[in-house]
Amino acid sequence: MIWLVFFSFILKLISAFNGEDIFVLCPTQDTQFPTKNNNSSTDQYNPYYYPYPWWPNSYIPRYKSNQFCKWTVVIPDRTFINFTMIADIADDSALMITDSNGNQENIMTSDLQPYVFVGNKFTINLIVGANGNSTKFGFVVQWSPFPTPNPVFYHVNKTSPALFFDEMLYENSVTITAETRATIVAFPSTYPDFTPLLRITLVFDGPDLNSPYLGTLFQALRSNKPMVSNSKQMTVFTFQENYIVGSNFVVQDYYNVQSLSATKGVTCWSDTSCPVTLNAAKGPVSAMTLNPDDGKQYVKQLALSPNSVLKIYNGARREGDDSNLITTYNCEQSKTSIPQKFYGTIVTYYLANGTALVELAEDSNFTRWNDASDGRQGFISSRRYGKLDFFQDVKEEIGGLDSNQTFSFEINVIRLDVSNSAELVISFKNATGEDVHKFSKENNYQSRVFQGIGRNMTVQYNSNGEETSGFYLHFKIEAHNGCPGNYFTMTAFLLLFLPLLY
Repeated sequence: MIWLVFFSFILKLISAFNGEDIFVLCPTQDTQFPTKNNNSSTDQYNPYYYPYPWWPNSYIPRYKSNQFCKWTVVIPDRTFINFTMIADIADDSALMITDSNGNQENIMTSDLQPYVFVGNKFTINLIVGANGNSTKFGFVVQWSPFPTPNPVFYHVNKTSPALFFDEMLYENSVTITAETRATIVAFPSTYPDFTPLLRITLVFDGPDLNSPYLGTLFQALRSNKPMVSNSKQMTVFTFQENYIVGSNFVVQDYYNVQSLSATKGVTCWSDTSCPVTLNAAKGPVSAMTLNPDDGKQYVKQLALSPNSVLKIYNGARREGDDSNLITTYNCEQSKTSIPQKFYGTIVTYYLANGTALVELAEDSNFTRWNDASDGRQGFISSRRYGKLDFFQDVKEEIGGLDSNQTFSFEINVIRLDVSNSAELVISFKNATGEDVHKFSKENNYQSRVFQGIGRNMTVQYNSNGEETSGFYLHFKIEAHNGCPGNYFTMTAFLLLFLPLLY
């Protein structure tokens, strides 16, 4: 019996040594960190650990119940802070991190994901509730001098296309000069689990890192509003070169987004469903979708409120300029013109009034894009339609699920570039053969409005290595009551055997 008591005592000693039974009691007033390490060093760039002694990968500090803790971290001029923490906050507790601009983020869990802070200070507020004994929190502050950026400079104006940046692979800093002001829309990371790393890419209101701090790409993503500079210039910089962030963002002139009450960047990673909601109750809204892998996406379902019109653009929308408008939908059209396939690295959905629910998907197998049905309408376009580009080739096939189904396909080729050796081939297959319509430089004068009857329709565009502006066609499908295969078979039979009967 004595040895059991002794063994229990030893376990408690080990547990206490590991910090498992130690509960942190915060100072009763705001704790302000000076620029040097409070732990004993005089080197201002040494890290600061709280609580001390504690370090990452050791025990996770727990906190006494019913207390309020506040830390203010001072940031000297031309210095930034790399901040990491371990956090597991109880349901009745709260952890809030506030940057120098007053932007606040509520944290429930964190496992040493990096944060970067600039400005004059940032604050940490921890409220531990009555059941807060389960709240765990520890952090590290590392001061560092501003790095030397490797900048690249760009320009945008009211009429120019938006600038799209993918990871900033060849530079760690970009400075954009706009005609009026610069505005940025951020997307989730290219790697879904890396989106929190957008906190280490910062945006500045001016030509360099000495300019006023606007925020992070993570804040821009979560705000559902464009992040706008006050000056004509904006600088974007990633502070940790050893991280692959997967950052993607679009920069435009403010003139093109000033009427928007909200906008957001969306990346759909689901094969089956990515719902996007748009509500223009407070003014026009937009959503920009990023398609980083294959440059295509599908609208699986679309629901619009009465009297609302959804406009969809290839790329970013420009105020008063619909040259890159792909299509529009009203409430009625949304019932017959979906599913629909869209090409483009960036696709913008714009709603001036009402509400819309756009359900996206990445895999055509979950959208029925390739399935023909009575009353269905839609369009097919080349990959970079409307832009001079070498990357225009596409092949699409739409047909019935049942091999006995026959459809009437009404085709209207609205835009077509068959200059040089480019060609467009549209064919309809049935039981007896294939009806082929070929458009090329040598055969470009036939009617572009026609009808084909068959089990399926195939549309193929080849630029054959030439730079073209591609094509755009509209199609409408109706069930065909006739049986072209049987008709042609019976006709052939009569032509061959009727003479033998007389």
